[in-house]
Amino acid sequence: MIDFANPWMLTGLVAAFVPLLVHLLTRQRAPSVPFTALAFLMSRNVHRARALRVREWLLVAVRMAAIALVALALAKPLVPTLGADATVIAGGGPISLVLLVDDSMSMMSRDAEGQTRFARAQRRAWRLLERLPQGSEAALVLTGKPARVLEYRLTDDLHSVARDLEAAKHHPRADDAQRAIGLATQLMRSANHPDRRIVLIGDLQAAGWRDVTLPFDSAGSAAAAEPPVRFEAQRIGEPVRANTAIVDARAEPAPDQGAHQVRIDVEISHQGDEPFRGHATVRVGERELKSWIEIAPGARLKRSWLVSGMSEFAEVRLPDDDLPADNSRLIRLEGGAAVRVALIDGAPRPLPREDEVFFASRALELGVERAGELAVDTLHVSGLQAADLSSYDVVVLANVSDLSASLRDGLMGLVERGKGVLITMGDNLPADANETFGALLPARVAGVRAASNALHAGEAIRAEAAEAGGRPESSIRALRLALAGPTSKGLLAAKVWRHVLVEPSADVDRATVLRLASGAPVLLAWTSGRGMIALWTTSLDRDWTDLPLQPAFLPMLRRLVLTLGATAAGPRRLPLLPGEIASVPRHPQAESIEVRPTDRDGEPTGPIRRIAASTRSGDTWQVGGLLQPGRYLVREVAQGARWSEGSLLVVPPVAESEADLLDETALPTSQSPSGSGPQRPKVPGWSYAVLALVGLLVLEGMLLVRIRPSPGGPPAPTGAPQSPGLAAGRRPAA
Repeated sequence: MIDFANPWMLTGLVAAFVPLLVHLLTRQRAPSVPFTALAFLMSRNVHRARALRVREWLLVAVRMAAIALVALALAKPLVPTLGADATVIAGGGPISLVLLVDDSMSMMSRDAEGQTRFARAQRRAWRLLERLPQGSEAALVLTGKPARVLEYRLTDDLHSVARDLEAAKHHPRADDAQRAIGLATQLMRSANHPDRRIVLIGDLQAAGWRDVTLPFDSAGSAAAAEPPVRFEAQRIGEPVRANTAIVDARAEPAPDQGAHQVRIDVEISHQGDEPFRGHATVRVGERELKSWIEIAPGARLKRSWLVSGMSEFAEVRLPDDDLPADNSRLIRLEGGAAVRVALIDGAPRPLPREDEVFFASRALELGVERAGELAVDTLHVSGLQAADLSSYDVVVLANVSDLSASLRDGLMGLVERGKGVLITMGDNLPADANETFGALLPARVAGVRAASNALHAGEAIRAEAAEAGGRPESSIRALRLALAGPTSKGLLAAKVWRHVLVEPSADVDRATVLRLASGAPVLLAWTSGRGMIALWTTSLDRDWTDLPLQPAFLPMLRRLVLTLGATAAGPRRLPLLPGEIASVPRHPQAESIEVRPTDRDGEPTGPIRRIAASTRSGDTWQVGGLLQPGRYLVREVAQGARWSEGSLLVVPPVAESEADLLDETALPTSQSPSGSGPQRPKVPGWSYAVLALVGLLVLEGMLLVRIRPSPGGPPAPTGAPQSPGLAAGRRPAA
């Protein structure tokens, strides 16, 4: 049905009959004139007269149609469009339109021409904006998580909406359909026109829209809205032709397969008409493993690889297909959360068994409970700088006699930023230990003396510390609990011959974790900034104690090191989905945080983004804008120096790899007020009337040229034939 913006102009159709009336009223009949010797021309003139009469009536019809088209153009008709992809913009006046454009990961699927569904959705949305009646208003909502509006209210500046649509970037997000519907409903509250529409343009993937509750009734109208809001969903694209996706990937320690071994378990799905045959590739460090796999359509396959857990990340890849976003996945290995330990040997010796850190290194290698839990390096104190230790979580100063002021201050800075330091004593104890270690010590060292032959855990110490005027910090309590139980029973069998005395104080009582039988502290721990420092008042080797020969030495040292490195390593972070907000612990003195995308080897792949301290929330940083799957390096910065460093892992949403599409009948569709079915869009048709008018004027000119007589011939009549008698074939009167 055709609508008219100015229907009163249709009264001009009456003027179309003016040419007919003029023709009928101004016809002239020529008189019959007797004339002889022309009988031989009678038959020829009959045919010519008939042709002239047909052309004259056709010329009248053309002039009548031209006047009618002028009236139609002035009435501004609105005619239904014929395009198959335009099925919503109907009506004779301006409308309020909210466009929901799906920019989830499934819209990255490519068709046979290499175009993505998102690009096609952009073009269709642009055509809808182009065909809106004059005076209409619109807004754009992108449904990828998090759903967001590009215009905070409906605007009649359709060019700005089109620019926002063109500038929209596609990222592999999950669907946030419920929030998108809510945003569109809120936008409609500011609508200025009674004709209100919400149009969804997307692939209607089942995973994203299956459980969405729409605030519309079965006719597509908002139940409580005045005036009603119509909703329509337009599907983009056909089902995926072929998609092989990594739907699950995880790494677990495999201690039964050897030290530092990790098993990577990957689950792969395939959707399509033909089976998938190809290689799955796992890259860990410089090593690359390939496995040939075959998957039937609609099936899933699990495959495992055994790799070294010393690297932080591994990458699993599949060959590219119609949806390449789910063909690659980074995995954080169990070794990625390893606490890195630097053993600084203060008294190196030629024989390994006599070396200061021999027993400590062996204990940390053999005492781990899972592969990749600890990564231990042995360093020498000579020429060592604090920058060389910034990548370690725990630094062990084993019987170090010479500690430069720069290294000491650097270690304190590392502790402030969340690192752990363990100081152990021995024969190399400097003459002025208090000056050498400075702020690294919790109390002044009073000297060395012989001790009793028994150690016991500090469970009773907690009560004494509380009575002494302070509650031990949570990290100290955690260390006491870690060394309690079976470990404390094993420590009772150890013997200590020599140890360092510290001057007693209330702070020392609160910091004491283990005591000798005489009551003297043998292990003290205290916090500074975000990190922790521990003092072992005896040696790590057999010089001052036989503890390295006892079974309890392995679990005791392991738990001590893990507790010291807990703040630096932090809890294991679960992978994030694109668009999610990451909460990163914040140091109170940090001024900003830097976020930069990197590859699995830590090499930068994008620009640095800085978040100022003014945007922090409590004791955490809220890091957003992680839109691409991969690894992100996160660094805290204070006074131009790096304060802490960590990594975040973003993986593609698994649900977006599903190829099932939602049944369109599950969503309400726009219907006409009579309920007769969907209306087709209508666009201004006056331009068509003008084009037809131009064509009629050209036809009129052609008819006039054909009617005009040729040079030298008899004059042709302009109205009725001058000799109707001859034209009709009558015989002249005698």
